[in-house]
Order: sequence, then C-alpha cells, then structure tokens
Amino acid sequence: IRMKQIILLLTIFSLASSSLAEDVTYKVGDVYQSKKHTSFVLLFHFKQDLFYEMRRSHETVGLSGYREIDSRHTYDLEKGDKIVLLESLKDAKAFRVALVKKKKKKIKESPHYFVQSENFRHLVFTEHLTE
Repeated sequence: IRMKQIILLLTIFSLASSSLAEDVTYKVGDVYQSKKHTSFVLLFHFKQDLFYEMRRSHETVGLSGYREIDSRHTYDLEKGDKIVLLESLKDAKAFRVALVKKKKKKIKESPHYFVQSENFRHLVFTEHLTE
C-alpha cells in the first residue's frame, strides 16, 4: 500500500508540474481584462518605445545608455480596462492592442497601443473575438 501511495503522489506531481510548464499561446482576437488596481501592465503609444524597453530589460548597461520614456506616451492599465490583441509582433513577444477603457473620457485618444506579451500574466482572459 505504501508503494501505491508513492506512485500516486509522483503521478499527481508530474501532471501538475507539466501543466504549469506549458507556454500560453496568445492569439490575435483574444481579449484580456485587468481585475486589479495595480496590474503592472504598461501600454506604449509607439512601437519603438516598446522595443527599446524590451532591449533595455535584457541588457546590463550603465546609466549612460538609459533613455527616459515620456509618460505622456504610455498608459498604465487600470482596473476594468480591457485590451484586444490586434497584431502579433516579434514572434508573439509583443502585440499591437486596442484599449477599451472602463471609464469613458471625453478626450479623443488613440485606442491603439503596443504591449509586451509577458505582461499578460497579470491579466485575465475574458473572450476570443472572431472578427
């Protein structure tokens, strides 16, 4: 009986670890929503700023190589905001997205942004749009 319990525990552990190790694939048309006030998802107005940030996060350069990105060209996702994946960039490491804000503002802003796909883990998948 003891051996059966050990085999059962090993089987359960291997199944659980394999399901956690799977890579999530993001597809154009997926809709994600921020459920928390602090979602750690930063949207960029310009593709170049996103790519610069992606390069900078993997490099170890001193302050001489640092460039400040203007906060007017970024948007922090707020609770209730949704993003729709429109276009895959850099082998799905980044996406062009449409922002659907929970709070509607009278000021006309561009709804298209760029975001790094590794930040999607802070969001909740809600639906997949077919068109």
